[in-house]
Amino acid sequence: MERERAALDALRALETKFSCFESDFSRSSSSALSVNYHSFCQPRGAQLKQPLLDARRALVPLVDRFWLRVLATHPDTFRLVMQDDVEPLAYLDHVDVAYVQPRNGAAKGEVNHSPSILDEGLRARSLEVRFEFAENEWFEDRVLYKRVVDFDGVCSVETSGVTWRNNNVKLTGPGETSFFQWFEEGGDDRGLAQCIAERVFPSALKYFLMSVEG
Repeated sequence: MERERAALDALRALETKFSCFESDFSRSSSSALSVNYHSFCQPRGAQLKQPLLDARRALVPLVDRFWLRVLATHPDTFRLVMQDDVEPLAYLDHVDVAYVQPRNGAAKGEVNHSPSILDEGLRARSLEVRFEFAENEWFEDRVLYKRVVDFDGVCSVETSGVTWRNNNVKLTGPGETSFFQWFEEGGDDRGLAQCIAERVFPSALKYFLMSVEG
């Protein structure tokens, strides 16, 4: 309990640094860069913000159900988290965003899993959202991902799928939905992928603290 209280205090202090960063970066950026400045689509912003993200990742394991609380509180995702999703999402250890970009000699659609080092030619709609889980009773996968690649207006989607344990193919009954269906379905999923990358992932601390403090 004492360790978690100390972690919460550290997270509050870190959220203050995030807010100061966004304010300072917005003022110092050119008008072109300051549009959606908090987005990780901006190479300069991603590089400068990476130490804060690293500090956040180190603190997250010290508190209970960090990412579940974020997803269940954020206005863009809380409606997607069904009651039956809560227990498996409690095992969600980390969320990561990686941008996909063409590189000389690289295959089309190759993923750069270092979102802090982004080239100026990055196309924001080509990205991968990764959910990293602890061992759990619900599914065998430790990583679930959705990769949406849009090169020159041609969109392709790759998804990890979910390997359910005990033949539990779906958490929900007929006509119901589950957050995990996003990792099982294809189609043009740029909307939710970009939402998680640009709105949920950068502001996770804010919404976690809202869930804790009410």
